[in-house]
Amino acid sequence: MRRTLRLVLVLVSALAAACSGDGPTGSSEERVAGTYTMTQVNGQNLPMTVFQSSAGRVEVTSGTLVLRADRSYTETVQIRIIPVGESARNDQAIENGTYTMSGTSITFTVPPSGGEPGYSYSGSVNGNVLTYSSEGVSATYRK
Repeated sequence: MRRTLRLVLVLVSALAAACSGDGPTGSSEERVAGTYTMTQVNGQNLPMTVFQSSAGRVEVTSGTLVLRADRSYTETVQIRIIPVGESARNDQAIENGTYTMSGTSITFTVPPSGGEPGYSYSGSVNGNVLTYSSEGVSATYRK
């Protein structure tokens, strides 16, 4: 999510510049593998504004988190940039990494890339609901 958050912050900068279920069998990874759809960010239903100023706003419009049984994942978050007095622009942030499970706890790990250090963040999976928190941003996904 750090890269996602960084992309949101880059998009915010661009905006400002433009406007001067667990089952009884199988491994944890096999049980949680699948496609999850983002339902909330910071407890708010989507779409939701993550940044607003007199220059405009940035919204998270949707997100998808794909967990694979091989412990890899891809998160794709769709973002809309709406500068005041201009047409809205759509963009996306994509994060790839690996995850590990311990009971209902999940840890996501993103490797270093492009000079950026790697990092990890954690969450939980309860039935078909996955939540995580990273750098003050929490996300809720449903399978």
